[in-house]
Amino acid sequence: MHFHFPVLSLMNQFFRQITKPISKRIVKYASDSPIFQRYFLLIPGKFYYKLENSVKMIEREKDSAGKNDKQMISNEKAIEIGSELMMETVIFVLLASIMVLEWQRSQWTSAVQEKKFQENMNNLQELLHEVRQKMALNDRMNQTTQELLREVEKSILKKP
Repeated sequence: MHFHFPVLSLMNQFFRQITKPISKRIVKYASDSPIFQRYFLLIPGKFYYKLENSVKMIEREKDSAGKNDKQMISNEKAIEIGSELMMETVIFVLLASIMVLEWQRSQWTSAVQEKKFQENMNNLQELLHEVRQKMALNDRMNQTTQELLREVEKSILKKP
């Protein structure tokens, strides 16, 4: 017997729908803290910006004999980029958590099914053993009956 649990699928869809607004709220709340803003939004935002510009520079150098124009990024722009990174991270963590929970649920379900299967196999083996014992007993009873019939026939034939 295989059970599907549609509530988990609905919860999965629900989480997918609410993840983006929740992550925006988390980032907005976090961006109000100067320490969080500096270490978790500003620094990753600047790092991402530098990384993105480095990749663009490498691509431009391939296309032309490179201009080397390094631009500085404002703190506001870096915080905005950091906020986007934070939102994507929150969304990823929430959806990854849902996937892990779904995987654990499926593992539990398959373990329950395997246990039931093993119980059924054990029951069938026990029944097969009982049937074999009864067949052996039946064979012995048939042999005994045959022997008794022979003795009765001999005793009837011996009497005049």
